[in-house]
Amino acid sequence: MPELPEVEMYKRYADSTMLHSKITKIEVADKKLIKVSENTLEKYILGREFKSTKRIGKYLFVETTGDKLMVVHFGMTGSWKYFKDLEDTPKYSKVLFHFTNGFKMSYISKRKFGWIDLANSIEEFQKDHNLGKDALHLSENEFLESLENRKAPIKSILLNQDTMAGVGNWMADDILYQSQIHPETRANELTEPEKKKIYDKVQRVCKVAIENEAHYEDFPKDFLIHNRKKTGKCYHTGADIVKITVGGRGTFYSPEWQKEK
Repeated sequence: MPELPEVEMYKRYADSTMLHSKITKIEVADKKLIKVSENTLEKYILGREFKSTKRIGKYLFVETTGDKLMVVHFGMTGSWKYFKDLEDTPKYSKVLFHFTNGFKMSYISKRKFGWIDLANSIEEFQKDHNLGKDALHLSENEFLESLENRKAPIKSILLNQDTMAGVGNWMADDILYQSQIHPETRANELTEPEKKKIYDKVQRVCKVAIENEAHYEDFPKDFLIHNRKKTGKCYHTGADIVKITVGGRGTFYSPEWQKEK
């Protein structure tokens, strides 16, 4: 599933391709993937340009030269492609934007879990959707404050997008693995140093993933992602990696490395 690092790559791809060219045509192959009517999408996007982008967590906001901005969520298998010849249109293209320079940008969604929407402002969208600050832009103090008086398992809190936006399932597992914290540990059981360590690992996981353009095989060897499977072995202890369920989410951890309190 596209998470913060992948969406950051999609942001950079958009910045280097589709900006500053007028949109001349919009083709919607699947209306279920746009949260406004096709007429409304055309009303606010057609004839405008995409000016800039901003990523918050797993959401990509595309500013236009019009009154609305476009919100893109890539769902489970979403992506997009910039190309010129129609014969190169991707197989699962769901929304296709045509530009005056002859190029097109295709929003691709194989499993149809992503969507495109319009919003008046990023701030309004965040408020309406309880979307917190981006994980990379949350300060240590803000993170510590978000854990105050919380009794939920720390794994569940990391996945809560109103706490901080962008941390997905594998990222939360790796953050806790690197922090040496059991995923079922409740937030109110954590010491101050443990909370600060988790914050530091949030930053490390996000930054390393972006620096390596979300190519997991290039991550440092001590990342859980390399052994995040039922047959995996802990990098530090050599013991088995175990899968449990925390807050309804499949969770991998090392019992020898991440001991219960």
